[in-house]
Amino acid sequence: ELETVVDEEQLNLLRQRGGHVEPEDGAGMLLGLKKLIHKVKIGSADSIARFYQLVMGFPVSVSLDSNTGNTMAQITFGGSEYNLPEQHLVFCETEDAPPLDSYNRNEASAYHICLYCSSQDHFEEVFWRAKRMDLLYINKRFEGGPIEFASADTIDLARKAGQFRIKNLVDPKSAKDSAFLVLEHEIRSPSHRSCPIDCSSLQK
Repeated sequence: ELETVVDEEQLNLLRQRGGHVEPEDGAGMLLGLKKLIHKVKIGSADSIARFYQLVMGFPVSVSLDSNTGNTMAQITFGGSEYNLPEQHLVFCETEDAPPLDSYNRNEASAYHICLYCSSQDHFEEVFWRAKRMDLLYINKRFEGGPIEFASADTIDLARKAGQFRIKNLVDPKSAKDSAFLVLEHEIRSPSHRSCPIDCSSLQK
C-alpha cells in the first residue's frame, strides 16, 4: 500500500534540469514525487534501514513519525550533493500494514519500485552484494523482451541491461535468511536509457 506526495516546485526544477517529466517521456509525475510512503509491519523499520544502508548503499535515517508516533525508515535520494531535489522513500510501521508477502499474494500489491544508483561503481557494488546474499531475482514476465528491462544474474548481463532485480529484502545483520519484506526492485545504473536525469550534469 503506497501513499505519494508530489511537489510541483520540484517538477518545475526538474523540467529546467532537462528531466523527463512529461507523460510522453515515460516518467510522468514520478520525478515530482517528493515522498513515497510504504506501510510495513511493526518492528521492521530497523531491518529495512540496515538493508538500504548496508546492501543498497543509500543514506538512511530511522525516526518517529511526528503525526502518529510510529517508527519509520527513510531513504534519501538526490540532494545538494547531486544538484537535485531530495526524494524520500519512507517505510512507516503501522498496525494496518499488509502482510510482508503481499507482493506474492495480491495482484494489486505486485508493483515494482525502480531505484537509480549514483554511479556505475555504486551500481556494480550493489550487484555484487546482492549476488553474495543470493538476492538476485529473475522476473519471467520480462524474459525475451527489450534488454534494458531484463533481469540479470551475472555482472556482464547487468552491465549490458543497465539494471538487475531483487525481490526479497533481508536484514544483512540477522542470522535469519528469510525476507522481512517482499517488494520487487529494479536497480539501475545512471547510464540506463530510461534514466530521467541528465547524468552529465550531476556533481558526483
